[in-house]
Amino acid sequence: MDCCGNCDTNSTNDCLLIEDSCIYNVEIFVCELEYVDLNEVIFTVCADSPKYNISGFQFSLNAPSFNITEVLLGDSATGAGMENYDTSGLSVLAFSLSSNFISNGSNLKLALFRGTYTSPEGLVQIIPSYGTNGSLSIAGSNAEELSILANPQDWSEIPIN
Repeated sequence: MDCCGNCDTNSTNDCLLIEDSCIYNVEIFVCELEYVDLNEVIFTVCADSPKYNISGFQFSLNAPSFNITEVLLGDSATGAGMENYDTSGLSVLAFSLSSNFISNGSNLKLALFRGTYTSPEGLVQIIPSYGTNGSLSIAGSNAEELSILANPQDWSEIPIN
């Protein structure tokens, strides 16, 4: 487990501990919450990537009493011509077959998780995607795997659209 709390066997994407600070390439977080209908919401996952372009990503979302019904790509990913190649409907595995990428920046909208809920409370976490080959990963435009800080947030603290 690296200092960002990510556990995998790939040491090239580890967050580094330098002078008591955890250093990472990309931060991902739930940046927006939209109440669609009675007991239905959409969580938008964004990234802050100040130095690296993003050519692909893979993750899912977990929250108590939340059942994912649909996963869509965010504006930044669709603008880069990416497609979601995860057919499970529970997570996202996005990249572009034409070598497009999301340019570095802040509040890059990666994915939207639509679903139903029974209680609008608890910790919302970005987690490895579902399935036997699931992972929490982001690739840079030079095919390097970037280190990730995935921030969990309390449902009540996510900005409402």
